[in-house]
Amino acid sequence: MSRTKLISDAAVLSIVRERLLRSGEKAVSFREVAGATGLSAPALVLRFGSQPAMVSGALQAAWADLTKLAQSAAQDMGRSPKDVQEFLKVQADFADLPALLSHSLRIPEARTAASAYRADVETILAAHFGGGISGRNTAGLIFAAWQGRLAWGDAGGKTYRFGELIRSLD
Repeated sequence: MSRTKLISDAAVLSIVRERLLRSGEKAVSFREVAGATGLSAPALVLRFGSQPAMVSGALQAAWADLTKLAQSAAQDMGRSPKDVQEFLKVQADFADLPALLSHSLRIPEARTAASAYRADVETILAAHFGGGISGRNTAGLIFAAWQGRLAWGDAGGKTYRFGELIRSLD
C-alpha cells in the first residue's frame, strides 16, 4: 500500500520552477528542493529519478501551464490591438519567459514544449489577424517583437512602444 503524498508532484515542480527561474540550477538540487518542500531528498529521488529529470519536468509543466493559460486567454481576447497586448501580458505575468526559455534550450523535452507553446500562441495570434499567410506572418512578427521586448526591455528602457507595432499591423 502506497503512502499518501503530502505535496503533489505538480506543487513540487512549481516550486522547482520558481527556484530555477529566480536563482538558477544550483537552487534546485535535491537537498535545496527538499528544504523548500518539506520532503526528504530520497523521497524526491524516488519521485523524479534524477535532478535533471526533476528540472525537465518542471520546465515541461511550466510550458504546459503557459499553453493552457494562452488558450484560456484567447477565449477572452477581443478584436482590438489593446486586447492582443493584454493576451500577451497575461502570459508574461506568469513567469520570466526569457529565463524559462533559456533554461529550456538545453533540455530536448523542454525545448519541444517551448516550441509547441510558441506555435499555439502564433496560431492564436494568426487567427486574430485574419488567418492565412498574412495572419501567420503578422503573428510571427508580433511574437518575435514581444519576446525581444521581454528579453531586452530592461536593457533598452521604454523607448520601444510595442502597442504601436500591434496597431500598425492590425
